[in-house]
Amino acid sequence: MGHEAGRRTAWLLGTLLLALPAAAAGQEATGIGGREDPQGFVGPLLDPGHWAVVAAERLRAAGFAEGYLPAQKATPLEQVERVLREAVPAASQRNPEVAGLASAWHARLLEEFGGLSAIGSTETPLVNPVGIRVGVGVATRRGVVAPGTGEFEPERSGALPLSDRTRPMLVGDIAASVGRSVGVSVGLAVDDERLDLERVELAAGWRGMRASIGRVPIAYAHGRGGGVLLSGNVPLDAIQLGTREAFRLPWILAAIGPVSLHTFLGRMFDDRHPGEPYIWGGSVLFEPHSRMTLGIHRAALFGGEGSAPITARRVLNMLIGRVSELGFEDQIVSVSGRFNLPTESVLPVTAYLEWGAEDAANAWIDVPGLVGGAWIPSLPFAPEAGLGVEYAHFATSCCGNPEWYRHWSFVGSWASGDVTLGHPVGGNGTELMIYGSGDFFDARLRIDATAFQRDRRAENLFVPGRTGESNGGTLTVGVRATPSWEIRLEGALEDGTEWTERQVRVEAIHH
Repeated sequence: MGHEAGRRTAWLLGTLLLALPAAAAGQEATGIGGREDPQGFVGPLLDPGHWAVVAAERLRAAGFAEGYLPAQKATPLEQVERVLREAVPAASQRNPEVAGLASAWHARLLEEFGGLSAIGSTETPLVNPVGIRVGVGVATRRGVVAPGTGEFEPERSGALPLSDRTRPMLVGDIAASVGRSVGVSVGLAVDDERLDLERVELAAGWRGMRASIGRVPIAYAHGRGGGVLLSGNVPLDAIQLGTREAFRLPWILAAIGPVSLHTFLGRMFDDRHPGEPYIWGGSVLFEPHSRMTLGIHRAALFGGEGSAPITARRVLNMLIGRVSELGFEDQIVSVSGRFNLPTESVLPVTAYLEWGAEDAANAWIDVPGLVGGAWIPSLPFAPEAGLGVEYAHFATSCCGNPEWYRHWSFVGSWASGDVTLGHPVGGNGTELMIYGSGDFFDARLRIDATAFQRDRRAENLFVPGRTGESNGGTLTVGVRATPSWEIRLEGALEDGTEWTERQVRVEAIHH
């Protein structure tokens, strides 16, 4: 491992070892109001693009996931398992085809996480390996670039070319529950050059809450191609706290419906961020109506080299949304909405929108960032498949408002390593995307695909280097050849004027 990776890994593992005894000692087996926790365990966070998370979202959009309201898109395994399991009887009377699909999804999840079958039994071991994955594969990339650094010339870099490479690799993941209220997960990748600790998390559940520390993705709002604030395309080293179950506020506030919360505090150990600034974020979702979900989301970089010193007053001002001091923080805020149209008897449709502003109050109107779309979770002629369209727009700076994803105090920009934290288009510009997914042959064959057209403009993180229009798409195909073996192909292509990016990854995975 390199110096940066070693520093991050040492910090995480040391903190995990210190936290594990306290977490195990505080185990609690009850849910909200003293009810027994129906999941009976704390599972790992599933990535926002994990097939089971997408399946749970499809069931929610189709009206068969009551109470499912995760405040961030990387979702605990126990929440996803409950949705898939409970959707079977919920859909059996109204839509037998969806019920059959939910049953197939749940069966596939039990294959992938074999330890789930032991949860809740009288013989559940103290340490239960919930899921173990090992695999071999090869990954290649050609013409790929990282987002730029700096805000002003001549420090503004534009797209940073990454070396072309093809690498064989070994991958492995393990997730285990310790008693009823502690979970540990670790994911590794090894190639001919290095060992990467791709994800690691120690989590503890108490009543309806979940707390964790580790390196995992964090994503907010509803965009399929990415969010205004955080898209979850890169893991963050962070402490997290969030709800495992939605709850209702007391008194007249109960009228806003079920509520879920999430917040985190992390550190940017990347070489691109001098002084290793902190990153903080939070999200709240609530459902004033069974068809409607509203959300507020915030995130900020603060501290680090070039920033004003961290003080309690500056942090408090940042948390309440005031500009603490010129240059202390780079804040992004957005609001979101999601609505299930009353058309399910003919065609189920979910419409969604996220509207954000970068570091200035007037930017809401003058320089907005928008991600919105419409999604059909289950096609009438092919209930196994869903289809959607999405549009993203990030305006050019004006009227004293700043550029998207850039700030003079944080030369590393709104990115981590080689990936944007926000929308993959990289700020100033647009993206029109069509996306779809399908689970066929009892969910043994999964296909997920996107096709997009992008237009990156002068203030984009990838400009110069990726200026103007480009076309591309992604394709993921997973075949569960046996209950234990899966073959997976992932590909991405983007083609612009005098440049092309290609990425391909093939894996054989044993669960």
